[in-house]
Amino acid sequence: MNGLFIIFGILIIALIYWFRKSITSITLKFIILFVISILGGIFSASLLLYSIDILQIQTNVYYSSIFGPFFEELVKFIIVFLIFSVLKNNFSGYRWIATVGILVGLGFGIYENIIYLYSGIDDLGVLFYRSIFIGGIALHPLTSGIFGYMIGISSGIDKIMPKIFKNEKKKFKGIGGIFLMFEEFYYKTKNFFFIILKTIKEILFIDTTIKHIILKSNKTTYGHSPSEIIYEALFLGIWLHILYNSIINYITETNIIILIVNIIIVIILLELFVAIFQSRFFGNMIGAIISLSFVINYYTQAELLLFLSLLCIISVLIIFSWEVNKGINNI
Repeated sequence: MNGLFIIFGILIIALIYWFRKSITSITLKFIILFVISILGGIFSASLLLYSIDILQIQTNVYYSSIFGPFFEELVKFIIVFLIFSVLKNNFSGYRWIATVGILVGLGFGIYENIIYLYSGIDDLGVLFYRSIFIGGIALHPLTSGIFGYMIGISSGIDKIMPKIFKNEKKKFKGIGGIFLMFEEFYYKTKNFFFIILKTIKEILFIDTTIKHIILKSNKTTYGHSPSEIIYEALFLGIWLHILYNSIINYITETNIIILIVNIIIVIILLELFVAIFQSRFFGNMIGAIISLSFVINYYTQAELLLFLSLLCIISVLIIFSWEVNKGINNI
């Protein structure tokens, strides 16, 4: 019972944290949207857990570190996009779909923590930590909030940033639309093969998101589809989630595959760290600490460095969530 009080108490704190500027102007329409979105997050979490049970997926270190985070972010993304597709004609602007994303993440986090509670977790400190950092203000609501924000602004980003998206203004039509985007490059560029490779690299390295969403740079032209930032948002959520889960799991079980995967992810996210801290020194230092913690712990039991890297990634998530929070509240 104390655990349930913690979970729902943190939910209230998280709602105030994310929507502090909107609380006084909540309408019935938004209350209904809140309920739909929270239920969507709960549904996505329960669907994932049900699928694991039905398909008898072995939840080993590879699943909990890599495949689990991938599927969790993907299912949240799909729920956010489905709500956007159904309700986009009933709302205007971008705040509402960013709100949907955050609430889907909160619903997912609530359900996940309740399941952990009833699966035998009796450490209220662990439950408090999980509820506030994973389910409340950082990982789940942050990543799915970014999904919603990117889906929203992509629908009109060619008007906001015409210099960046100077070529075809192809809109996002669903995850499968990435193939349509590449098809467009194939038929409309002479060096299509290199353009496709360059675009894949920039999506995986979160290039547009860092340069034009976080750093708000509009100085250079960028001739790709607005839908590209949505694919970036999906991978951003996946990379952050895999990195976090891997650090947690690596504390108890070292693995060479997990080490290699996460060194690659750190390299991919290095410019994101630099952008979030607005300092190349601190960004590179965060990347170095996380990378070294995986490498050193593969050969020794230097868990202190892993805890330091966990603190680093939590700091990244909190600062990132605060920046996203400010951006959404100022829309």
